[in-house]
Amino acid sequence: MSHQTRLSTHFAQRKKAAPEKSSKLNLRSSSTRTAAPEAQFPISSEARAVLAEEREGNLSFLKSFDLNYAFGPCMGISRLERWERAQTFGLSPPSQVLSLLQQHPEDHDYQECLWHDQS
Repeated sequence: MSHQTRLSTHFAQRKKAAPEKSSKLNLRSSSTRTAAPEAQFPISSEARAVLAEEREGNLSFLKSFDLNYAFGPCMGISRLERWERAQTFGLSPPSQVLSLLQQHPEDHDYQECLWHDQS
């Protein structure tokens, strides 16, 4: 038996053994709903403290980027816009800033400069 024939036979047997899937989604069935991630994987208070400390450290680092005038002014633009502008002008902004901004794209505290709400 050739290798191709054995593969075809193997996949045909697997396909026969696979259970039929319904094409309709039953939204009322409790088995299709999943619990919130916190309910599935509870986070201990120690882990929450570590995450809060990490966030505080990240935001402190980003604030130091805001205060470093070597990368140009930051009023009226987001941190990402400022980072990209500094990169364009060859000012070598810290790559960690870009990494943090990309990791938290929806977090206002990460994206906006220190004085965003003051302008």
